Amino acid sequence: MKEITTVISHLVCGVMFWTLLEYSLHRWVFHVQLTSNSGPWLCTFHFLIHGLHHKVPFDSMRLVFPPLPGVIIAVVIYTPLSIILQNYHPRLVLSGALLGYLCYDMIHYYLHYGNPSAGHHLYHMKRYHYQHHFAHQDLGYGISSPIWDFVFKTRIHLRKLRYQIRWS
Repeated sequence: MKEITTVISHLVCGVMFWTLLEYSLHRWVFHVQLTSNSGPWLCTFHFLIHGLHHKVPFDSMRLVFPPLPGVIIAVVIYTPLSIILQNYHPRLVLSGALLGYLCYDMIHYYLHYGNPSAGHHLYHMKRYHYQHHFAHQDLGYGISSPIWDFVFKTRIHLRKLRYQIRWS
């Protein structure tokens, strides 16, 4: 029983770590405030990693994080994680983070292409994400979870609609 509790708790910690990493990357890397002094290389890099996704949000080839940069980020994250958590099952925490990443990719894709029913949690998530894309690009950085939007006060307040939206 203790082993199951250990596995589950470490996986949950990894998923929570992923949600914080997702929020942080989305807010402070993908939505970095560029200035006239940023230079053409940084502007181009920024546009390619996330700006293009906001420009054409329905391009199915730009909704999932590419595998090669994902592996590089995983290695960069796992190296210090394995040193810090050396006696606390760092591979389980990384597994939880990778599980969180996979859920994020599937949720993000569904939010762009899925047709959730009114009243369903994914319906609310889709409205929230669309508000981030089309109205409040400086808010709503959490994709798979709004937890960190609450913590960092970047939550989008959705108004109640008179009529439900039908996604098609």
